[in-house]
Amino acid sequence: MKALADALGYTETIERYNGKIIPDSCFVVSPIKGWYSGIATNSGKSAFYFRSFGFSVRLDDVENLIKEAP
Repeated sequence: MKALADALGYTETIERYNGKIIPDSCFVVSPIKGWYSGIATNSGKSAFYFRSFGFSVRLDDVENLIKEAP
């Protein structure tokens, strides 16, 4: 997925607005709590865990998340 985002220019757009793509990692053990208060994901499992950790979560498909990013 990351390679496709790079090839289509999505990574550049996301990073231009201070977003980050963190591939191949488990967010449950990642130190993102201090980085962000909310996340956007296409994963129901990730959404469940992030909400349980107190994050604001947007769950949607990748295309909508990218098109509607600030």
